[in-house]
Amino acid sequence: MARSSVRPDQPAVSSLRSDRLAVPRRRSIYRLLLVGVILLGLGSRRYSYLLPHLLKKNAGDALWALAVFLVLAILLPRPGAIQLAAMAFAISIFDEFSQLYHTPWLDGIRGTFVGHLFLGSGFSWSDIGCYAVGSAIGILLEISLALSARRCRSAILNPPGRKPPC
Repeated sequence: MARSSVRPDQPAVSSLRSDRLAVPRRRSIYRLLLVGVILLGLGSRRYSYLLPHLLKKNAGDALWALAVFLVLAILLPRPGAIQLAAMAFAISIFDEFSQLYHTPWLDGIRGTFVGHLFLGSGFSWSDIGCYAVGSAIGILLEISLALSARRCRSAILNPPGRKPPC
């Protein structure tokens, strides 16, 4: 029986497919990002009249997929960014297609504010493109965080007297 080289007490490693970007994923940062994305999503609904037409309709859907990405990153720290994005996209598509199914009790839930935020109300093909954009933003965010963490880690190894880049 082969043993895994990863101990349960080791931090999870985030990567795309390469160890060049592999750094521990800090859940506290992802929690803060999730709160920010939720606030942006709620703001995009509340203040939609301030947004350009393209964002007015689509920002909330892209942010919803990004929020799913962040929740998955918090709950499942081992998968890489591409796997998380694929899972977030799949969950988002499932949610979108579930909007084709209507029953009185389900429509009652969708009629509430929270139910509408989580379940939506009507199917739209354009939402699927927004989910792809939100999932892709999750990948870019993960790359950005990984590169930032690498810079900070390499700053520790620099000789004294140099200002760390982070």
